[in-house]
Amino acid sequence: MTPHSHVDAKGEPHCSAALAGGATFQEAASAGGVALRTVRRRMADQAYRARVQRLRGELLAQALGVLAQHCAAAASRLADLMSSDSDLVAQKAARSLIEMAMRMRREADFDERIAAIEAAIERGQRDDR
Repeated sequence: MTPHSHVDAKGEPHCSAALAGGATFQEAASAGGVALRTVRRRMADQAYRARVQRLRGELLAQALGVLAQHCAAAASRLADLMSSDSDLVAQKAARSLIEMAMRMRREADFDERIAAIEAAIERGQRDDR
């Protein structure tokens, strides 16, 4: 099978989109109007699996974009809730903000460390040339 043999195949792009979205093989077969056996055969093809992975990555990137757009508003809302008359609400909001801040800091530290390691590897590879 060629890498693009499934692109115009029956049931596409519905079948691959369903798989990328987490559907079972049976659900993807129904979405694409094809037999379960067809989905299994397609998923046995490395190029098709790669296509599903690319689609999944695109879906996740879109979802991340939506989340990023709303993070500031969510943090502001939690900050507002810290002033609640309800001690329980204020406590939960404060805890959520602290946990988010700590998680974001860990992620930033991790990203910085990975970047430093990658830079060191790159420098080492250039020195070897």
